[in-house]
Amino acid sequence: MATRTVGDFPLIACEKCGGLFVTHETFEMMQDSSQRVIETGALSKPAHLELEKKVTYVRCPVCHTMMNRKNFAQISGVIVDVCGHHGTWFDPGELEKLMDFIARGGLLKARAKEEERLKELETLERLRREEHVARGESPLLLMPEYPLEGKSPDLIDILSKAFTLFKE
Repeated sequence: MATRTVGDFPLIACEKCGGLFVTHETFEMMQDSSQRVIETGALSKPAHLELEKKVTYVRCPVCHTMMNRKNFAQISGVIVDVCGHHGTWFDPGELEKLMDFIARGGLLKARAKEEERLKELETLERLRREEHVARGESPLLLMPEYPLEGKSPDLIDILSKAFTLFKE
């Protein structure tokens, strides 16, 4: 592994496979200036490298834990390896594809799609609550069937569920 600079951004490069490791902070800065990163042309993989077709999991070069594979922004089509604590591993060519995706407005499209999905979930939850109210049931006793991301049950949810179970 060796430190390498692309534009103004420090990366960790694997000289053996051509992969790049980018910290979360650096990747956020790169996203803000994705057009400038693409124009540097410095991300191209060496011509002698061949990409492997099989799926392999990668360890974080910082903490050595196995990283999670995910489709960046859920719609990019680029599967990257992510360490939740340290950064993202990009196989040869992946960072270029993502910078192009971002420069073409891909993050805005992904954000709009996620907002649409959350609105649909909220609408389903509201309709479910209205249905229970129409049957004469108290909406306070309902636990959400479609939990929203990042929302954990609060004390009222837990007590309401306990009361419902006790009542039965």
